[in-house]
Amino acid sequence: MLIDAIRAVAASTSHTLFVALPDDGETAFSQSLSGVGIAGIDYFKYRSARNTTWLLFRNIGYGLLFGLPQLKRYCKTNKIDVLYINSSVNVIGILLAQQLKIPYIWHIHEHSAAAYRWTPAWMDKYYRKWLFDCRCLSIFVSHTSRAQWGKNIKETAIPQSAVIYSKYTEIPKVSRKSPTHPFTFGFLGTLTQNKNVDTLIRAFRQQKGDVRLLVGGRGERRKKLMKQARDIPGITFTGFIPDRYSFYDRIDVLVVPSFNESWGLVALESMSAGIPVIMTKNTGLVELFTNGEECLFVDPFDVNDLSKAMTRLRENQAFYNHMVNRAHFRLDALALNQAFDQKIIAVIHQSIK
Repeated sequence: MLIDAIRAVAASTSHTLFVALPDDGETAFSQSLSGVGIAGIDYFKYRSARNTTWLLFRNIGYGLLFGLPQLKRYCKTNKIDVLYINSSVNVIGILLAQQLKIPYIWHIHEHSAAAYRWTPAWMDKYYRKWLFDCRCLSIFVSHTSRAQWGKNIKETAIPQSAVIYSKYTEIPKVSRKSPTHPFTFGFLGTLTQNKNVDTLIRAFRQQKGDVRLLVGGRGERRKKLMKQARDIPGITFTGFIPDRYSFYDRIDVLVVPSFNESWGLVALESMSAGIPVIMTKNTGLVELFTNGEECLFVDPFDVNDLSKAMTRLRENQAFYNHMVNRAHFRLDALALNQAFDQKIIAVIHQSIK
């Protein structure tokens, strides 16, 4: 998402663009910006945060001690007029904008909710203060996510906010006339508690016949999940997936059982590849797709609900094909990637006025 926003701004405005990254940032990120019109990419001593409470506080503490003073000098030296801040965990970016007293665009692509809460409730008063700052223009990835933020901070509306659906990687359609044998389910994502792979493993255990489950990705719960699955035939943990097309080409159905998904990039990728999706109902994609038409939405807490959805797609070839065709048609109609750049630029221009 951050890369897409940077490219959009660099290509469509005449303003000078600087990118500041944490010093533990992946080299692949800066490499992906090669050839983009950026005045400078610089690294600072603050840490990338993840959607867990302790990593959020690590990010804040480390940034306050080591990153914030250098970032402040950097912004003043380069005469930064507007800050674009990526994700709700980038609290250092918010504190930087507050100290500099300059406008900031806060692009929030995750949220804490009752199903899985990773930000402590006492922080909501600070989030409310920042979101209601007259210098803040906030962007949410779905109306669902914005509504959840409003619920958390006890407000019915968030001023100066927009909803911009994120881009996704369009995967070439898998060439397949019928499901693979054995029928293969797949998961692709970071193996964290919120992704709820535990429930997927339990639902897979209920499947009858010759079936497989590919679990793609890395994360802190990988060892625990492998231990949970060690006595269940047919489950393979693939580790990091460098080539997403090859992963989708190996599966028949993608399962996204997360407790919360403010959006759902892998689900969109899978649909574009012609692979049906079973997805948590706690997602922003409920705004765009219809249950039983383009995908199946399930209760992430209900193992039986997920297992029934898996069985339905595995045993009903006509329904399987219907979902593939409907999802492809719907993605074409939505044209999400084309709309993203235009809307991001509009918000940038609004912040500069």
